[in-house]
Amino acid sequence: MTTTHPIRRRVLQAAGVTSGLSIAFVAIVGFAHTEAGRPLLRYIPGMSACPLDGPPLTAEDRMRVREQTLGPLAGTTPASTRTVLAFELGTTRRHDVDAWALAHGLACAPGRKLALRCTDVPAAALGGSGDLDEVSFDFAPDDTLVALEGSARLADASSAAAFVARRDASLRTSMGEPTTARGEATAAAVARGPLSQVSREFRRSDVRAQVVATNLGHGRFGVREFHQLLPG
Repeated sequence: MTTTHPIRRRVLQAAGVTSGLSIAFVAIVGFAHTEAGRPLLRYIPGMSACPLDGPPLTAEDRMRVREQTLGPLAGTTPASTRTVLAFELGTTRRHDVDAWALAHGLACAPGRKLALRCTDVPAAALGGSGDLDEVSFDFAPDDTLVALEGSARLADASSAAAFVARRDASLRTSMGEPTTARGEATAAAVARGPLSQVSREFRRSDVRAQVVATNLGHGRFGVREFHQLLPG
């Protein structure tokens, strides 16, 4: 029978604990860099602010980063339409969004990352796609719309799953079959456990879209969709 020397055993135990703590720390830091986890940064030594939150990028810088990041994600065929919600990527301009917000009595202000963020947006303002807590917009230097993101917190898994199913069906009409589909759009799939996700992603040569439902834990669920005009 093989025995482990007491000192060696203690070293191995310490290494195991250190490894486990390191993995946990990486997971916590990763979560803290999401929108939901950002408040945790203030409690992590040396991380009182996100290192990615540097000086604001200029419009030209953002466009260059977009091209470098999104270029490799393009599909091979164009979408049949670039119309999403009540807007059209590459055509809608900033003054169109301002007029839309005014017509629907929405509260909008410059966002932390995107050019404009509107809150408490009703389904009627979005072509009946569902109420959203926030809708954010980003524009090219010529004021044309190049990105749109919507998100909401929902009370139950059924509503979150229904959101994905509804948006999936709509996007299939304009963009065809999804490039990737993760999980079934059912309450059971979303309610599986904290951080469980159901998502659909569509990649075309000119447009990329994604819709996601996430189990945030403690009976909370979030949905998000974004649409991006691809360079080229």
